[in-house]
Parts: sequence; structure tokens; C-alpha cells
Amino acid sequence: MADTLTQNVTHESFTTGEGNTLLLTLLATTLLSQGVIGPQGPAGTGGDEMVPEFPIIDVKSSSSLGSGDSVNLDSVIVPDFKIGKVQQVTLSCSAAAKWVIQKMYNGVSTTLDIIFTSGLTGNAATYEWEPPHRDYAELTGDGTTTFYRVSTTNLDGRNPANVYVTFMFDEVDE
Repeated sequence: MADTLTQNVTHESFTTGEGNTLLLTLLATTLLSQGVIGPQGPAGTGGDEMVPEFPIIDVKSSSSLGSGDSVNLDSVIVPDFKIGKVQQVTLSCSAAAKWVIQKMYNGVSTTLDIIFTSGLTGNAATYEWEPPHRDYAELTGDGTTTFYRVSTTNLDGRNPANVYVTFMFDEVDE
């Protein structure tokens, strides 16, 4: 049997302007010694098809993001002589939000996708983004300025929001 490390941040409660209390399931990620068990979609990273060489799972968050405000959530830096290959980025917010998924190289951003989620009061508080192909969001590391970024904007007109991003990518040799 493989060694298993489980990170389980289970719930966060949120009270709406109408006084209703909502409960959000946040994250349940399992990392096995052989790689990440997860995305089975177009990125081709699940099952026996592709076992990650060096899987990275990096969770970022921002609490009480003001109404209309934005925040950048950055992944760990892709090291020198490595190539980052995104498997999945999980986005979750307690309010309606706009998400801009980017890759950063030498201070220059390249937008990979733009997503809108509805928050806890809608039907899409969480979104799991996968690239259309394993090499689509490839990023060659330089050890200092190469990383993945998600820029998040709170679209709620009145309430602050809690924002969560989980970056899942593989580091492979150049």
C-alpha cells in the first residue's frame, strides 16, 4: 500500500446579508507517493496515462477581500532547469468572483483563461480548471521569476469575500 498524505480543510461557514448561514466544503486533496490522484480530463494527468514526476500542490488564500477589490495569488516558483506543467487549478470564493489564470515569466504575464464563479449564493462557488492539454500551460523555470498566478476580483457589491486557490502542477526536467 502506498504512503498517503491527506490535507482536509473541510468547511467554512458564511452568513449572507439576509442572515442565512451557508456552509462551504473547501478542499480535500490526497497526495500519494506515486503522484496526484485527481484530474482525469483533457490535461491527461489522471489514471495510468501520466504519473507526475514531481507533483506540486500549493494552496493559497486571501481572507476578507473587499467588495470590488482584487488580489494576486501566486504559486511557488518553478525552479531552474525544470518545466512546470499545470494539471489543475481549483478556484473557490464565498462571493461572486472573476478569476484570471496566468503564467508569469520574467515579469510578463500570459493569460491562460478567465473564469467567473457565483459564490456561495449561486450554484458555482468552486471551479476546477484544467488546461486543454498537458503542455498548454507549460512554463520553463528560471528559479526567480517563473510561477503561476491567479488574479481574483470580488464581484459582490457589498460583502467581503474569502478566496481560495489550489495550484496543482508537475515539475519535469528540461
